[in-house]
Amino acid sequence: MTHLSINEAFTPSTKRIASRIAILLVCAMTYANAIAQTTLLAGKADELPAPSVVNEAVEDVPNPWDRVKIIKKKKAAAKKKKRKKATTLVMPEDFELKFIDSLSIVNADTARLIFPAGHKRIMPLYAKLSRLFQGQNERISFLHLGDSHIQADVVSGRMRQNLSSMAGSSYADRGLLFPFGAIGTNAPWDYKITSTGRWDKTRNIERSPSRPMGIAGAVAATSDPSASLTINVKDERWAFDTLHILGETTAGAKTPLVVLDGQAYSPIAVPASVASASADSIDAEISHTGFVFQLPRETTTCQVVFEGSGTFDLRGLVPTSPHPGIIYSATGINGATCTSWNRCQKFAEELPTICPDVLVAALGTNDANGRADSFNPEVFKANYRKLLDKILEVNPDCFIIFVTNNDCYIGGSRTWCPTTPASAQAIRELAAEYHGCYFDVFEIMGGSHGTDRWVSAGLQNTDHVHFTAKGYNLLGDLLFNALMIDYEETAQ
Repeated sequence: MTHLSINEAFTPSTKRIASRIAILLVCAMTYANAIAQTTLLAGKADELPAPSVVNEAVEDVPNPWDRVKIIKKKKAAAKKKKRKKATTLVMPEDFELKFIDSLSIVNADTARLIFPAGHKRIMPLYAKLSRLFQGQNERISFLHLGDSHIQADVVSGRMRQNLSSMAGSSYADRGLLFPFGAIGTNAPWDYKITSTGRWDKTRNIERSPSRPMGIAGAVAATSDPSASLTINVKDERWAFDTLHILGETTAGAKTPLVVLDGQAYSPIAVPASVASASADSIDAEISHTGFVFQLPRETTTCQVVFEGSGTFDLRGLVPTSPHPGIIYSATGINGATCTSWNRCQKFAEELPTICPDVLVAALGTNDANGRADSFNPEVFKANYRKLLDKILEVNPDCFIIFVTNNDCYIGGSRTWCPTTPASAQAIRELAAEYHGCYFDVFEIMGGSHGTDRWVSAGLQNTDHVHFTAKGYNLLGDLLFNALMIDYEETAQ
């Protein structure tokens, strides 16, 4: 009998058929083995050996082939739980919103914060508020910037009072001060600065200001040898042990001293220009924001005097303490526009003194107060951006609450201002662009011609531009409620 080799017994076609049969047999055996293992797990789980390290992460898993997916899902869930725990917000104890007794005149549906680009940028602020409400050592700085609506500090003062008086919060510092009385204009009510000697004024509403200005938007300058200032913050909870005097010697060698309990104190830090001019006589560090004085105890009052001859340009005062809580600075100049604030050459240099976590931007009334053809929204937004970008350069995480301008008449006339709707819309667009939010005072008043109803209700002055004290306090309460309602909804 003739024996054939395998290669001789099979033709090429039969070889291919045999190969495919072999592959199918292997697949069938593999599938049967998988079914057997699954059955064993389902029916005899108690007889299985102790699970391996991988099995420990996937207990009671019926299908061993899905273990990797299960592990990944559990890891993702753990990360999500960790993130949720990290952003848990706590409400202050016994918290209550402010009672609004003029709801019939308010468009209540619009009295809230609108976030056209979402909440992401405000979450760090909410986290800081939550830690403060839990008694942690947090200091949260607000800067409310505007025009004549802010210079008197009624609406901003109401916000300061409301935020600082919440349970779990506290009165940290009063914030930025300026001797408005020394330059002959209206001043806030919750601090008093009396002056002696002659003081000259410069404000950012001047087209060609003679002196550089900073975060207060004004300068009080003196060369009078008898010049002095006496500072008194009216709430003991604002007691301070450090005083920053923003300003500089512009002629001669006139420098400030702080007097407390009859003792005069020299600065512990001075501007570089003073240090270089007086290297032999002044033992102080270099300050980029003015003169810094460390006092021996906390106080609500002190005196600023001057030594040497020459001229001193005072641009503001910032009393501080180490206490946690809310610091609510307000800065406004009657008649100011975005362009006015962009004239302040020292603005960015001085801003780190208060370094705001939150900017309440309340400009636009004077930018858009005129005939319909007198307002260009794109120019307005460009001017606003220049100011906002300076602030964000100092603190890129600063969150911006935009306040739209209010419905009004053209200043000094009996004619409704037709540019108000367009400027309010421009502010809403900036809120979206900067991922902030806006508080729509224009719509809260009822939109166009809402000013007439607010004047009739005693909430706005008869000039149809400014508000009465009752109206400003109402807006302060509405803004506070809007912020805390959004915080509470986010917490839930």
